[in-house]
Amino acid sequence: MKTDTATISPQGQMTVPKRWRERAGVLRGGPVRLTWLEDEEGSLKVSPLPRPERSNSGLGRSLLAMPKGLPSVPKHLLPYK
Repeated sequence: MKTDTATISPQGQMTVPKRWRERAGVLRGGPVRLTWLEDEEGSLKVSPLPRPERSNSGLGRSLLAMPKGLPSVPKHLLPYK
């Protein structure tokens, strides 16, 4: 098994090697689930968490819930030179 070394900062941050991120499926970064494996080596399992879907479905529901037939606003002319 190939091993790498890494340093964890006092704040708990660590730079994970690129091939580790590729293997764990988190190359672009993002939230992960860390699972402590109860083995002799004290291993960690890294699993990507599903990313929230980015859609405008909430916007559509909000627009549909708005009152219809808002009163019209009188227009005024702006003076142009």
